[in-house]
Amino acid sequence: MTRKFDKEKFACLLAEAMGDRSINQYALHSGVSATYISRLLRNMVNKPPMPPTIEKLASKAYDGVNYTALMQAAGHYKTGDIAKHTAPVLGSIQTGLPLLVDDNYEGELEIPADIAADFALRIKGDSMIGVGLHEGDYAICREAQTAGPGQIVVALSDISTGFTEATLKYYFEEKDGPVLRAANPNYKDIPLNEEHRIGGVMVSVLKKDPPSYKIYNRYLAARDTNKERWDPVIERAFQLGIKPEQIKEMLEMVWQVSQI
Repeated sequence: MTRKFDKEKFACLLAEAMGDRSINQYALHSGVSATYISRLLRNMVNKPPMPPTIEKLASKAYDGVNYTALMQAAGHYKTGDIAKHTAPVLGSIQTGLPLLVDDNYEGELEIPADIAADFALRIKGDSMIGVGLHEGDYAICREAQTAGPGQIVVALSDISTGFTEATLKYYFEEKDGPVLRAANPNYKDIPLNEEHRIGGVMVSVLKKDPPSYKIYNRYLAARDTNKERWDPVIERAFQLGIKPEQIKEMLEMVWQVSQI
């Protein structure tokens, strides 16, 4: 749930936090750009600063202005509801900018207090439908540049429009190098090379709406397509007299050898 951003109150608190320091001095000490601080002071920012930015501003504030007060003015907390935990929702990600900057910030999402996360990403498409991740759901993620095999990662790739495309995929390490793998047989593996990089690791998911039967039908179609590819393999195994349990054992052995 997004709460109201009180721009005027935030500007007043920010001015109080700065004390007698100039915008450039405060920017230097806080790590927040002078241009952005200036826009906040003049009520020219329509979207509230993300919590990590507010934490930087609060860390250099004079006594009397703290993180909680700035978070409340930004709309991340309501009075009497300080225990709420929020994660910024990333929207259009601009190429060349760090992932967690206010220009990429679309809003915020309330998440359970026990989930440690840096951001949320609205799921698009059906590439992860096989594990129950549907379009419109929110992937709750922590920022990371590396991942372990089997983790769902936020894969980033720059596109010609000047923005960075973010997609969710499984991360696996194959003999020819790491790959990004969808949970839908209609999508091919993507080599993780200089065109793609890891920006985060998914830690949880929040469902926006119950999945519709239409989504289930799409999954069945994808499953049937994959089954057609396996039919010749099953037929050949039957011709050779190989039983299903034998194939399972052989696959297990090949997988274990590949991990050495």
